[in-house]
Amino acid sequence: FPVTIPRDINKFKDLNSFLKLMDQYKEVKTTNELKAEEEKNLFDTGQVELYKDTGAIKIVIPKTELAAKYYGRGTQWCTAGDKNNAFDEYDEEGPLYVIIFRKGTKWQFHFATAQFMDEHDEPLDPKLVRPISDLFSEELWEQALTVFEDSQPDDDYSPFVLRYIKNPSDDLMKLSVEYSPESIKVLS
Repeated sequence: FPVTIPRDINKFKDLNSFLKLMDQYKEVKTTNELKAEEEKNLFDTGQVELYKDTGAIKIVIPKTELAAKYYGRGTQWCTAGDKNNAFDEYDEEGPLYVIIFRKGTKWQFHFATAQFMDEHDEPLDPKLVRPISDLFSEELWEQALTVFEDSQPDDDYSPFVLRYIKNPSDDLMKLSVEYSPESIKVLS
């Protein structure tokens, strides 16, 4: 027959009875402890690289599909799914950057294809990206600028990269105009 556990600590016969019961729960780990162990394992095995950690924002680069799935939990990214996972295709072109805000929001950037996506796999509004754009190197933004050589600032399908950068350098602005003269409209 099952043992009833007293709901009132004062109902235990003695301290040893209480400690014996508590020993059963020593090895039970919280969800956060399990997640931390899983993440540590990904780092220890080289499956993920820390790009930056500001305290408010952590940016990681998944190196394997397993890591992309781990960091993509709770999103609709094609790099996080169990079926038809596209991590390898994206990774072949260049690294993915997963931006994790301490409050839980996640974004995914892929500079090689100039994709800046929210958790629902929708393009991010450039106004949201601008405040953190300086966390990424000018070389990465340069790479994204060269993706859309013939883009137009008003194209719905074009992210028009300059809109994402808070303070583009003179070199980035020149490069943008070089690749797409229409980008001058964004700079004005």
